[in-house]
Amino acid sequence: MSDISVLVIDGRDSVYIQDLQQAHNVEIAESVTDAIEKVEQARFDAVIIDIDLVGLNMLPTMKKICPETVFIAVSAGKSMRTVVDVMRMGFYDCVFHPFPSGYLTTSVNKGIQAFSAERERTEDVAAIARQDRKSTRLNSSHIPLSRMPSSA
Repeated sequence: MSDISVLVIDGRDSVYIQDLQQAHNVEIAESVTDAIEKVEQARFDAVIIDIDLVGLNMLPTMKKICPETVFIAVSAGKSMRTVVDVMRMGFYDCVFHPFPSGYLTTSVNKGIQAFSAERERTEDVAAIARQDRKSTRLNSSHIPLSRMPSSA
């Protein structure tokens, strides 16, 4: 079992939850209220939301509480509109029932890797920007020797 913590918002005892439990530390929330309480109390690497049961409206609140968490939607409805809505809202993935054993675990792992890579890239860009600002300050405070007053 890995150190990855996953919150599943699903009131049913689904087979995919058992799959996830074999690979990761999983907590179950049976309602939106329960889920919000859990993310306020603990850090989760990923949150899986059964959008058929709880809808999409909770995502903005969840993202405010835990912005660096990977969100994955699970649904039985297979419409392109659902995928578009889910991705526009900021979910990493949208997985439709039925899916093969291990598929959701793979999606969680890939999502966490993608978020980690993005976070590292953002940190690298910020470090380069800080270095550029520092370098610019040093260069602007430098007076060229040709402009120095002569002592003669």
